[in-house]
Amino acid sequence: MRKRRYNPTNQFINVSGWNITDNYACDFLKGDNDHGNGTTRIPPHGYAIIADRGTRIYENFSVDSTAVRLYVDDSSIGNGLGNEKDRLILENSNGGQVDAVEWGYNYTEVPGTPIDLVDEGHSLARNNDSDTNNSFIDFYDGIIPTPGSKNKYVQGGDLDIEVCPRYIPKIQNNSEYSIFPLLSS
Repeated sequence: MRKRRYNPTNQFINVSGWNITDNYACDFLKGDNDHGNGTTRIPPHGYAIIADRGTRIYENFSVDSTAVRLYVDDSSIGNGLGNEKDRLILENSNGGQVDAVEWGYNYTEVPGTPIDLVDEGHSLARNNDSDTNNSFIDFYDGIIPTPGSKNKYVQGGDLDIEVCPRYIPKIQNNSEYSIFPLLSS
């Protein structure tokens, strides 16, 4: 099982007939004609975005136009990804496991140790293309979602206005506190 965030080969990978599974449901991958060209072929060194049908990801994030856009065959990935214990397993058309990640619980179907739970609104991010077949080593709490962009590593979970200016709360009117005391007046 190879864990990569892109196609590391020099060949196209056709994900037609592949599925993605969480704890409760299995979804088949489809090429997205609404937001892309409907292809299920990932070019060499390219990557794909997997979203649910009817996604607003392309309206809410800047996704590179070269990303292959896929969706699952219903309105959620699995039964909806949760912040509690869950897993994702990507399988090819022959049922072989291609990639997997688990969080909050050690599932027998996923090798290695699970990553800790992440907070609401955070996302799991690949740790520098790590491929140890161990979720605890290969992934980290990405703090902010970055679909279609390079993951932004935030040291120790502290947001920095230079790294993530869009995600730093502003000081509210009549407030005495800010997460950046030097900025408060």
